[in-house]
Amino acid sequence: LFYDSSKPGLLQKLAEIEREHLEECISSQHVLLEGQYIMEVLLVQGPVQRLRALTNRMLACKGVSSGGLTLTSKLIPQLHGR
Repeated sequence: LFYDSSKPGLLQKLAEIEREHLEECISSQHVLLEGQYIMEVLLVQGPVQRLRALTNRMLACKGVSSGGLTLTSKLIPQLHGR
């Protein structure tokens, strides 16, 4: 995900979306780019429909310039019992 961190309310909106998808969001990494731009990489796991919904919601935020979802059939071992 590439976005302009100077857009008012964007960081809060993205964090809110991630919090709503806590079961899917495993980890995230932020890389500071030139100017006010940030590259955020999210490691997610879960049902494809939920991952696509998460991606679409984040991409629809004003200030997000690009991003995408890459899928694989490989799973991360479960860390905690459900």
